[in-house]
Amino acid sequence: MKLFDMARLAALSLVVSGCVGVTTTKVSYDKVGVPNIFQYAALDRDFLTVIHGNPSSGSKAAFDASVIAATHGNARGRPSNFTTTPSSNAREGYRMVLVFSGDPYI
Repeated sequence: MKLFDMARLAALSLVVSGCVGVTTTKVSYDKVGVPNIFQYAALDRDFLTVIHGNPSSGSKAAFDASVIAATHGNARGRPSNFTTTPSSNAREGYRMVLVFSGDPYI
């Protein structure tokens, strides 16, 4: 799923670049309709973002804020507000889960 443009991906990689011995696991479900479902859930509204792990030496709150800052702005060219504390305008039952330093078989 292409959530970030190249600049945001570069910014996010800088956040985690200090990690030693990092294993990267990407799970992607490329099904017809997934981009439309994502846009339905995230377009012009808050989108719950759940962040697990903290590979940085800083605090969990600072790491979470860095990740949200790197993802903030738009999703697939559409305005969205990725947040760990969504308001009432977020669609129930939808969330983006990001796992850092997690079990590669989650």
